[in-house]
Amino acid sequence: VLDVLATKRAQHWPDVFVLELSSFQLETTSSLRPLAATVLNVTENHLDRYPDLAAYAEAKRRIFQGAEIQVLNRDDPRSMAMRELGLPAERIRVIYNGVVPPALAPADAHQRDPHRIVYVGRVKRYKRLDLLLNAVRDLRQTIPDVHLDIAGDGDAREDLASLIAEHGLQDHVTLHGFVDDATKAALLNRAAVFAIASMHEGWGLSV
Repeated sequence: VLDVLATKRAQHWPDVFVLELSSFQLETTSSLRPLAATVLNVTENHLDRYPDLAAYAEAKRRIFQGAEIQVLNRDDPRSMAMRELGLPAERIRVIYNGVVPPALAPADAHQRDPHRIVYVGRVKRYKRLDLLLNAVRDLRQTIPDVHLDIAGDGDAREDLASLIAEHGLQDHVTLHGFVDDATKAALLNRAAVFAIASMHEGWGLSV
């Protein structure tokens, strides 16, 4: 595809192309010569195609064939195992995860509200937050002071607000919208349960 684009390139040709390739594409890729390559993750989301994670990882490691620079995740043993390709050390770069942990206090059951649930993330329909509302609706029968905090924003917020009103959960659910880091940390510290009801989480960033 890039060869075709090169024949029809405009005046302002990009300095860099970033390609995201799936494992099944890499199975038949042999001529790719990237300047730098990395494997973002190896999770169990494609085991319908591969017999096990080892076979899935082997398919993904093909991205490093012909790469000038190999970028590895030191915190992922499967990623580090891909270093065994015989690349010279000067062609390997280790990039640490660029995540700043929230200012969470040590877990202390005595400081948490045992009946408080929290969700932090995007408010999208596939997150199935309606299931959490249904759970709170049922839980309030045996736990009258149960409360769900939803921190985040998205196009499903109005749907959730309607469900809250329909089930009479105004005293049991709080839609905080987008929150800053300090508020997020406070909500997580206060809750006894962190809930995820998503249909799928390919990246697992919530965890």
